[in-house]
Amino acid sequence: MNKTANQMKILELTVAGFIIAFCGCASSSVRQTWKSPAYHGGPMENVAVLAMDERDLHRQAIENHFAGILKEQGQSALTTHQLFGLPQIKADREVAAARVRQAGGDSVLIVRLLDSATYSRQVHANSAGLSSSSGDGSGDWSSYSFAYFGTDTVWSNMRIEVYLESALYELKTGQRLWSGVTRTVLKEDMDRVAEITPLASQIFAAMRKDQVIH
Repeated sequence: MNKTANQMKILELTVAGFIIAFCGCASSSVRQTWKSPAYHGGPMENVAVLAMDERDLHRQAIENHFAGILKEQGQSALTTHQLFGLPQIKADREVAAARVRQAGGDSVLIVRLLDSATYSRQVHANSAGLSSSSGDGSGDWSSYSFAYFGTDTVWSNMRIEVYLESALYELKTGQRLWSGVTRTVLKEDMDRVAEITPLASQIFAAMRKDQVIH
């Protein structure tokens, strides 16, 4: 194989590697939403964000990002990780709700993991080319549960699909006003926290469309 042919082969493998990498980039979408047909009030004034994650640092990061984005978009918001731990919610939800009200919140947005699935794909490149060897949302607060490119190269591509539920409750009545399910596709080596911003923006856009937040 002459020099030009070798260069073309390396270029082909390089392009293939980029395609594989970029196909694994994160993407988020809102799969379904629900709004209480019984609710006829206006948008919530001050939303408390509660991330159902027992890992304290993860919970703080998610709540801080969600609340920060809400504030940037003109919606008053606060976090709950400084008010109570998750065991306290399980022990006495009314006490937890009272602390949110004392902090100025009139509603709580609960974010929890519904499901996740991991898929692995391998792509083999050699001198012959490339070969590839989803409720109605009802309920109330009290019922909530908790590069080197050689002639023989193999890329392993791990894809993680994450399904999250975000549910907004009015504290005065304890009723669920709105809920939505989102699907996010991640690469295994991606920074999960960095993907919160586009995910949260889609959730808030759907909530704003249904007029439950400002």
